[in-house]
Amino acid sequence: MKNNLLTIPFKDIAKHKITYHSLFCVVISFFYPNTLFAKSDNKLSKDSIIVSAKGNNNLQPNLFSSRSMQAGLLGDNDIMDIPFNITNYNSAYLESQQAQQISDILSHDTSIQISSSKGGLLDSLYIRGFPITEGNIGEFALNGIYGVSPNFQLLADYAERVDILKGPASLLYGMSPEGGVGGVINVVTKRASAQPITRLTAQYLSDSQLGGKLDVGRLYDLGNNQYFGIRVNGSYTNGNTAVDHQDRRLGVGAIALDYSSERFRASLDLITQNQNMNATNRPFFLGENGVVPPAPSGKTNLASPWTWWKSNDDSALLHMEYDVLSNTSLFMDIGGARTRIDRVNEQTYTVLNDQGDISTYIMNFQSKTQRYSVGTGIKSEFMTGNTSHQLALQWNRYFDRYNVGTNAGTPYNTNLYHPTYIDKQIPDYPEITKRSENTLSGVSLVDTIGFFNDSFMVTPGIRYQNIKSDSFTLGALSTTYDESAITPLVGLLFKPTDNISLYANYVEGLSKGSTAPVNAKNSGEMMKPFRSKQYELGVKYEQPVAITTLSLFQISKPSGSLDPNSLIYSANDEQRNRGIELSVSGKPFDSLRLTGGVTYIQAELTKTASGQNKGNEPIGVSPWVANFGAEYDIPSVSGLSINGNINYHTRQYVNKENTHSIPSWTTVDIGSAYKTKISNTPVTLRLNITNILNERYWSGVASYSTFAQGSPRTVLGSISVDF
Repeated sequence: MKNNLLTIPFKDIAKHKITYHSLFCVVISFFYPNTLFAKSDNKLSKDSIIVSAKGNNNLQPNLFSSRSMQAGLLGDNDIMDIPFNITNYNSAYLESQQAQQISDILSHDTSIQISSSKGGLLDSLYIRGFPITEGNIGEFALNGIYGVSPNFQLLADYAERVDILKGPASLLYGMSPEGGVGGVINVVTKRASAQPITRLTAQYLSDSQLGGKLDVGRLYDLGNNQYFGIRVNGSYTNGNTAVDHQDRRLGVGAIALDYSSERFRASLDLITQNQNMNATNRPFFLGENGVVPPAPSGKTNLASPWTWWKSNDDSALLHMEYDVLSNTSLFMDIGGARTRIDRVNEQTYTVLNDQGDISTYIMNFQSKTQRYSVGTGIKSEFMTGNTSHQLALQWNRYFDRYNVGTNAGTPYNTNLYHPTYIDKQIPDYPEITKRSENTLSGVSLVDTIGFFNDSFMVTPGIRYQNIKSDSFTLGALSTTYDESAITPLVGLLFKPTDNISLYANYVEGLSKGSTAPVNAKNSGEMMKPFRSKQYELGVKYEQPVAITTLSLFQISKPSGSLDPNSLIYSANDEQRNRGIELSVSGKPFDSLRLTGGVTYIQAELTKTASGQNKGNEPIGVSPWVANFGAEYDIPSVSGLSINGNINYHTRQYVNKENTHSIPSWTTVDIGSAYKTKISNTPVTLRLNITNILNERYWSGVASYSTFAQGSPRTVLGSISVDF
């Protein structure tokens, strides 16, 4: 059964490409007004509706965030009851910003720094100064599960909410596929709710991208406390982007099915996502004599116009729950995803000097990625005397296989400020061979224990984690890694009053240990899994008009290095990040909604081989990040609102020697929305302009020392009609 669930959707998608015209026709015919509509009686409480509709009716004061959030194995909880710094952005906020992909919204959280270009191949970023999603395997969770989301970029079409839990969280979500420890980004998909939705959207994006979106959802009352829900999202966009001679064609299809009865609940998500871009942005790298040059216009594109990048993502996730008792339920998740990449484009741009001279080459890059995830467990709520318990036990297993082939073309030179382009030069198509296989499996046990009517809660937890990793050279097994570790969690939360939560946590995260290189005396020795440790203190303060969170944290993460004197490879290096985060979401009065925050991180290389670079700052971490956003309803014009957002980052180092850095930058975004009715049909018009001042800037630095070009001024407009 497992194989059928995982492979049938993928085969169907692969053989019969979904056309958005046919998807539109099917959905419209299915939901046409003359057909059976979902009942929307008042007796449909939020708890009797499909699971994830739960958070839609429980908003924070600014209406852009939910009070209820998924916290992995801890389940859905009110943010005031979670002993972590955890934030979220809902679909209303994504719509107000006209976000196209999830990273458009993540940049509004000051604990996050985006390290990739807007017009690039993937969304890479830092959380609390540690990188995630930088490798070939994605690290975004979908509905709390790794290994089922699109691999490189998640789009906003199917997102109901984006949850961000800050700090290592392998005990709650399972180990991150690439060992990221800064936090977890979990995308909660749209589902049917008691309120039917049929929404058509026409949109425009600079310079000439046109597209359409469809969002249809129904919840059916089947009687006997049984409900069936369906939510369908589809979109198609095509045209030239705001970057010179770059065009993008994007198609998305997503279906979410739900069934709920007295004791059994199930949900199924199917997502297909296809992108085709010409002349994609690529990162920059400093050559031996290179320096970080002044950033060019965001419209400048060094990529040859004929180059391309194509990606196809298919995802499936099945979730089931069964109540064996009124207070105890069994659950299971089965899912998987596959990604196919076909790209022929520049690899990286090596900066040769302060005049902006660049060296690069064309790479023919072909890859296939398969990921699967399965998990099962039990949750129970019970009392022992006057003490409450929320106990959860889970086993999960994650697997990925990465196949790749590359062929490089002839190097050529160009210039950052005066680009020259080469004629079409396609290296031979490479043979695609297996490069790696990884299996991450483990068992987690956690219990939230409440005292004094849950005004004081203690959350102890423990996880056993096994990491198995095989590397291949031209398809032949070359190295094997097989290690295990046990990690703890302790969370404390105290409520002196109903609107104040004081919390603390100690939690450990895991990354795969490295293997000693061939030039080490202990060549081939495998390091134990690297154990990251977080200490955090915080306070959450709730008022009728705002929720404020203040936290202090320290995360230390070890890594391997070769001692230049002894030539012994060991876990000698360590990065330690200490920081303070302040975030506010509120509504001072009915017509004004605010969101924002500021983060300070003191990042330091506390241990290095032979003391080299010790005390320096690690690559890519901005000491200060600030963001402030507001939306205001114009009193004199019913339905009209304006919004704005300011994003500020200080400098980031490009190398461990701290001799080169990208400078600080500030961008300003503005927007407006007008909601009205035409022939009694709700219509919403939106206009947003990002980077309205057309700032020239380097937007971020990846942990492997590449830096990304900032986006130019971009105009987004849309008209949405609700039927």
